[in-house]
Amino acid sequence: MLEEYYKQLDILQDKLLGQKEEREKHLKELKEIRKKEKELKEKYKEMLKKALEMKEKRDAYNELVKKAKEKREKVKEKLKEILKKAREHKEQYRDCIKNIKTPGRVLRSKIDKIEWLIQTNPLTQEQEKKLIDQLSKLQQTYKMRLEANALKQKAFEYYAEVGKLKLEDNKFHREVLEKAELAQKCHETMKKYFKKVDEIKEEIDKVKKEMQPYIEKVNYYQQEMDKIRNKIREIREKIQEEKRKIKEKEQKTVEDMRKKKLKEALEKLNNKEKISMEEFFLLVKEGYL
Repeated sequence: MLEEYYKQLDILQDKLLGQKEEREKHLKELKEIRKKEKELKEKYKEMLKKALEMKEKRDAYNELVKKAKEKREKVKEKLKEILKKAREHKEQYRDCIKNIKTPGRVLRSKIDKIEWLIQTNPLTQEQEKKLIDQLSKLQQTYKMRLEANALKQKAFEYYAEVGKLKLEDNKFHREVLEKAELAQKCHETMKKYFKKVDEIKEEIDKVKKEMQPYIEKVNYYQQEMDKIRNKIREIREKIQEEKRKIKEKEQKTVEDMRKKKLKEALEKLNNKEKISMEEFFLLVKEGYL
């Protein structure tokens, strides 16, 4: 029986070795594919990182565009307000000056001349009254001319501010265009990176599909190996059991032989027959002597 068990054990161990070789062969192929998958995943992470970095840059530029637009909008509002004031002052100046044809310096000269005449020349009451009336009208006209000039000067100041605001508006407009162009470039680059990410992901999916048959084969051979190992363990247990039984049988045979020899030795002793040295030691060991 032991010989049969050992034959079965040899067959199973040969079979286990064969299954192990098949498993190792497919496992080697699987490792190569997993290596390729790992490389693709690293490439995927790298490309995704670049895409997200580019997205962050694009968003930062878009934020600058937004801020520049907000600043430009404030400038436009202020420009609209100042331009309105400039036009109002210009219109008020035109209304004020339309009936005043004489320049301010001429009016001032006439006023000074009349004042000098009144102060330095003896005049009749009628002449003085006439000059004072002329002076009053000239002063009133001169005052209107000064007010008109003040409106004109304020209008010029407003138009000067309008010019500055237009320059500022153009500056923010250029900034909007520049930052928007940079944001668009980042967006296009980001799209390319994300497209590459999608392509790599497709490759990873393909590699995973490619791996599946090898995984199944490796698992299959592993299960077969486990089954064989279980059978080997069972046979080894049977061998141990068989050896135990053989040992017990041998021990029983020895014990039976010992009892038989002891019986024969006791009979010789009782019959006062000669005993051998072996029988003597046996009787001593068992406590009969």
